[in-house]
Amino acid sequence: MRKFYSLIFNGTAFKSKSPKWILGLFVVLLGMVPGQILGQVTSITLNSISSTSICPGGTLDVTFTSNATGLNTYTAQLSDNTGSFTTPTDIGTVNITGDASGAVIPATIPAGTAAGTGYLIRVISGAVIGGNSSVITLNPTLPVSVSIASDAPGNTICAGSSITFTATPNNGGLSPLYQWQINGLNVGLPSSVNTFTSDTFSVGKSISVVLTSNASPCATGSPATSNYITVTVNQNPTATAGTALSAICQGATSAVMNGSVGGGATGGTWSGGAGTWTN
Repeated sequence: MRKFYSLIFNGTAFKSKSPKWILGLFVVLLGMVPGQILGQVTSITLNSISSTSICPGGTLDVTFTSNATGLNTYTAQLSDNTGSFTTPTDIGTVNITGDASGAVIPATIPAGTAAGTGYLIRVISGAVIGGNSSVITLNPTLPVSVSIASDAPGNTICAGSSITFTATPNNGGLSPLYQWQINGLNVGLPSSVNTFTSDTFSVGKSISVVLTSNASPCATGSPATSNYITVTVNQNPTATAGTALSAICQGATSAVMNGSVGGGATGGTWSGGAGTWTN
């Protein structure tokens, strides 16, 4: 059966009471609510933490045991890098009624926490503090990025000439993977090869690469996309009589000659290198 309580206050007398007296009265009233037991923790023992090496932003479980009555809130706290709890950081809470036996607080290390090797974790509830954990290492974050460059001056080639691109990774790890792309579309499958060569580039095409890092333990930003390089493709011109070899597109493998060369042959083809004419 539900119980009801009736209280009558004398307004004048109530106003004359001290704040401590009024607070005590409300505590008594709370204790009169059926089924409500004021929480009280007498001891906390930190049992274990699921990891002693973690990345900023990472999660771990803090397991503890307590002797308590009523409903209590338990908070896991992180020290600074020297192990001091002068200004602790709350990293997780849990509410438990009665004793806690192997209870778990899911905890998250703030993403901006600086790397270090002297951190500690503890569990508190009100004024009751449990023992400290073993020393925790917060590993530095490893931002992943990649850039590419070509072997062609000014990224300019002649039609039909080859061009090679090389990717330079940052925090790629021991076995990074590269997915080369032309105009944002994959070319082949990801591989460990950090170079890409093509002799079929045409006007308006650009190349980039997507790097998948396996850097450990705290790589961030993977996969990472490189800068884009748009290749300028010059067409191979048709040479006319009196045209110097230097005017032919640099890097071209051949050209057609119309007219005469030095008053001699009236036509032929030019082969790259030092330049030889065949009639």
